[in-house]
Amino acid sequence: FPSHDKKDWRQLGKRANFLLLYQGTIKALIPALKVNEETATALYNGFKATFPGLDIYGKMIDRQMNKRGYCVNPFGRRYYLTDPRQFYCIANYMIQGTCAYDLKTKMIQIDDYLLSSGAKTRMVLCVHDEIIFTKVPGEEQIIEKCVEIMENSSLLNIPLVSEKEVTETYWSDKKPA
Repeated sequence: FPSHDKKDWRQLGKRANFLLLYQGTIKALIPALKVNEETATALYNGFKATFPGLDIYGKMIDRQMNKRGYCVNPFGRRYYLTDPRQFYCIANYMIQGTCAYDLKTKMIQIDDYLLSSGAKTRMVLCVHDEIIFTKVPGEEQIIEKCVEIMENSSLLNIPLVSEKEVTETYWSDKKPA
């Protein structure tokens, strides 16, 4: 295992999460995490027990791909693949693509809110799943409303968490707000 550095553990957790989320096996966990079979089996079984719906999701992807040759995300975007051995990619496209569309929808809602509120706070940049705002003293409630918009996901029907972070210098120096 890596050092006790939090970033090392986070990377291992992400690697295991994505591998298992996209239908990886115990045999794939062993080299990916550099663990023995017993540890890989425990991780695999724990993950499957904690998230039993993921197997259903994987089977749904396989059924749709075999029947239609594509899957459709909640925004109507179609994802195609012809090689059944790569259907796990569609699971990724469905999740990442749907989240990207959801974020774009939220950015439009936030922009509408900012313009209608008369606030000076503005969106500056979107990086992956983060939106960077200007920091305007006295408009902290504006950011609270933006967080509320980000967390409201009637389309996805899953709980979303939006965390506030702040920096006076660089993006890499941000801290919880």
